[in-house]
Amino acid sequence: MDFSSIWNTGTVIVSAVSALIGGALGMIVRGIDVRQKFEKLRRELQQAEDEARARRAAAVRAARDAARNLEVFAHACHALTIENARGLRAGDAISFKLPELARVVGVGNSEEALELESAYRDLHQHVRSVNEHIAETCRDDHHGGPAEALSVLDARAYETAALALKLADRYRQSFDVPRTRLGGREHRIEAEILTRADEEGGA
Repeated sequence: MDFSSIWNTGTVIVSAVSALIGGALGMIVRGIDVRQKFEKLRRELQQAEDEARARRAAAVRAARDAARNLEVFAHACHALTIENARGLRAGDAISFKLPELARVVGVGNSEEALELESAYRDLHQHVRSVNEHIAETCRDDHHGGPAEALSVLDARAYETAALALKLADRYRQSFDVPRTRLGGREHRIEAEILTRADEEGGA
């Protein structure tokens, strides 16, 4: 075999080896690229899951706050009727206005969350309407007056308190927010609110 043949054979071998090495390196590079893309996708998915959990946790906290605000308001309505009755007997000052309801708390952008927020805003409007009704009755010298206004307030307070309790329950059920076990007194108050509201034909 002459030198030229050896050279050509060596060139072919070197070219083949280079091609193999190049192909192997290409596969390695592509493998690294695939792994990098997979890792990026995994991080993005993890971030999306973390953000979803954070949004859910924030929504649950907001729902808990909304439910508590509604329950506090309901108990305040009941307390108002008790204090007014005591004030009437003792000749003390009487309130002719429902307690203030805390501002609505947003609990997310889902259809269910928006429905709850709308219901909360409706309750705010209901409270304003009730207070206007009471004030008008109190000013009416012909068919109303303070005594009649107090009677209206008593009935509407129970009606509104029952609406608040039922909306609070919707928040808790929708977002799986458990409620601390009620004591005997709190349980009796809420039972009275619901019973009185049914008797008055409200809620």
